Amino acid sequence: MQGRRPKTTVCSSTLELGIDIGNVAAVGQVDPPWSVSSLVQRLGRSGRGEGEPQCMRLYITESPITAKSTLIDKLHLDLLRAAAVTELMLERPTWVEPPSIARFDLSTFTHQILSVLAQTGGAEASIVYATLCTDGAFRSISTGQFTKVLRCLAAKELIEQMPQGDLILAPKGEQMVRHYSFYSAFASGIDYSVMHRSVPIGMLPADSLPKVDEHFILGGRRWQVVIIDDQRREIIVKRAKGRKPPRFFGSGGEIHQRIRQKMKEIVCSDRELQYLDEAASELLAQSRATAIAARLHETSFVSLSPTRCLWLTWTGTRIQRTLCLLAERAGLPCTDRDVAIEFDSTGVAESKKKLASIASSKIDPVALANLLPSKQFRKLDELLSDELLAESLAVDFLDVTSAMEIVRFHTRA
Repeated sequence: MQGRRPKTTVCSSTLELGIDIGNVAAVGQVDPPWSVSSLVQRLGRSGRGEGEPQCMRLYITESPITAKSTLIDKLHLDLLRAAAVTELMLERPTWVEPPSIARFDLSTFTHQILSVLAQTGGAEASIVYATLCTDGAFRSISTGQFTKVLRCLAAKELIEQMPQGDLILAPKGEQMVRHYSFYSAFASGIDYSVMHRSVPIGMLPADSLPKVDEHFILGGRRWQVVIIDDQRREIIVKRAKGRKPPRFFGSGGEIHQRIRQKMKEIVCSDRELQYLDEAASELLAQSRATAIAARLHETSFVSLSPTRCLWLTWTGTRIQRTLCLLAERAGLPCTDRDVAIEFDSTGVAESKKKLASIASSKIDPVALANLLPSKQFRKLDELLSDELLAESLAVDFLDVTSAMEIVRFHTRA
């Protein structure tokens, strides 16, 4: 790209940070990014020469609306998200997501334990704990939790204790830390293989797995989950029959609640967005007409049938994930629809009643995290017990406090 001839480079998000190519005239973005910070970074790849403007063209892929399209389909959520991140970027000062600091990342903690033992050749447990926790970045991890992590690593034959008490790497641990893949503490993304009769038919991200017996759509077909194998990272499925509403999957990503709230503002507004082209403007008009017909500006619950309804939450993925678990706990089978939660077997009145029953309850975040169909999201999670993973996820993947506030707000008389 340093030559003088015009050229186009197709890339992933790897060019989003740390790359300075001074002669990029424009950036093309296919489908909206998950965050405003990513949008700002990608736009910033262009116009880096003196006096040159920054330019980005954002393209959205939308399926045609048919008689089978749902209310969520008719809202054109990708278009709304693209407009929302753009509006937030154009605010003065520009709003970007605050730093998200994992306070209880046991996968990275495990990586650092192995790294310390590799660096020192062996050390007492108390010294490792002091290095990483007392004086290091993992101060939220207690001695009891540290001991549980060590026991998990010993059970996997990655570490062992010498007669004099020092911890050292076992042969399997030595092999692990010497492999080039160990040097990255983070996985690019953990996916599960979907298997039908021992044949792979696709992949699903670990943070969006269906539950056992749940129906979902993959490759244009309806499947039912039979087994989720965390060790092999496989989902065993069979062809699904019946009328149970299926779940549809896209690619995953963490979205801040401010973006979803801005999406609602846009769809409930009549303000023209000057940067949309003719086709996008028409889709936005359709989305707003859908919102008016469903009265989304004045209600959070929309009846789909006497025994099905939508709860429009318009919140971020972390809170949404928690709300889905709270609904399951309240006896409400549900499906995450991004800006909404679909209750598959109860109408509006019954759904509100069951949600209200937990509004005053005391919720244990760890018990809630135990309801997740899979708990392995990070690189070395497979080395840890479900007990430890639930404690970690309760802190870093759920937001019970904010979710309960939303439940109380939407179920108040």
